[in-house]
Amino acid sequence: MTDFLKMDVFFFVTTFVVIALGVVVFLIGLRIWRILGHVEHISEMAEEETELLKGDIATFRSQVRREGFKFKSLVRMFKSIFTKSS
Repeated sequence: MTDFLKMDVFFFVTTFVVIALGVVVFLIGLRIWRILGHVEHISEMAEEETELLKGDIATFRSQVRREGFKFKSLVRMFKSIFTKSS
């Protein structure tokens, strides 16, 4: 084998490996992009549910201030929490 033929084989193999690694890195990047999109969606849902829970607790606190603490108020708050989430 001549030196030029060895160089051609080396550059051909190197080019193939670089292209293959580039494709793999690109596919991994796409997967990470999708995962981050799902994480963003989940965090938005958690934020919405937190706002609803915050409203339920504020309603419960105002009822306790108006009527005093009653076990019925506590049961009503938990009932409203579980009926909204289903």
